[in-house]
Amino acid sequence: MHLPKEKKMGIVKSELSKTFKNFFHSEKSSGILLIICTVVSLIVTNSIFGANYLGFWHTYVGGLSIEHWVNDALMGLCTFIQRRLHNLRLYSL
Repeated sequence: MHLPKEKKMGIVKSELSKTFKNFFHSEKSSGILLIICTVVSLIVTNSIFGANYLGFWHTYVGGLSIEHWVNDALMGLCTFIQRRLHNLRLYSL
């Protein structure tokens, strides 16, 4: 059975997007993503690019380091999500 190229790509695209959606709708996706980012960060830090990588995080923008900006942004985002989830639980009672 010979399918046209466009049809084959459509099948591949729909399968990839379904797999992608299933992965990110699962609860494991955030943990796996966090582990991957941690491993990549450790590898880069301990490579020949380590000094530049650490230098990037300690670059100051607006009086604070990039590391500080990212930590504060993530903390704020997590707090916002927690409050939203808490409010949704209270609202549904």
